[in-house]
Amino acid sequence: KEVALVLNRLRQLQPRLQAIRNHCVSEERRVDVPYREYLHPHEILRLREEHLALGGMVSDLFAELRFATIYETHRARAIGQEVVNFARTHIEFEKTLLDAIERRLSEEAEQEVLLRYSHAAK
Repeated sequence: KEVALVLNRLRQLQPRLQAIRNHCVSEERRVDVPYREYLHPHEILRLREEHLALGGMVSDLFAELRFATIYETHRARAIGQEVVNFARTHIEFEKTLLDAIERRLSEEAEQEVLLRYSHAAK
């Protein structure tokens, strides 16, 4: 009975998992993302690769959940754990990138203010 409850809870998470997959796709489609302007090419490449991998893992989990039964949950559990672990690592990586963008934007704003005041003083 416990396995059936866990399977049901996993299936109930599908909308949230779909939101993760949608995030991965939408990030790659957006042109106005400051990533391209403020990050190094290798960071953008890693971000893209991780979005692709995470989206694929979520798709794999959906496929496993579709066919999982209370007697056969091993693969779904393993993929689910992989999604969780990868998502946690990816979130930390994205947070690092966003922090770097925020620092660079702050530095630019500070430079702009300094330039404005130095021109006004002349």
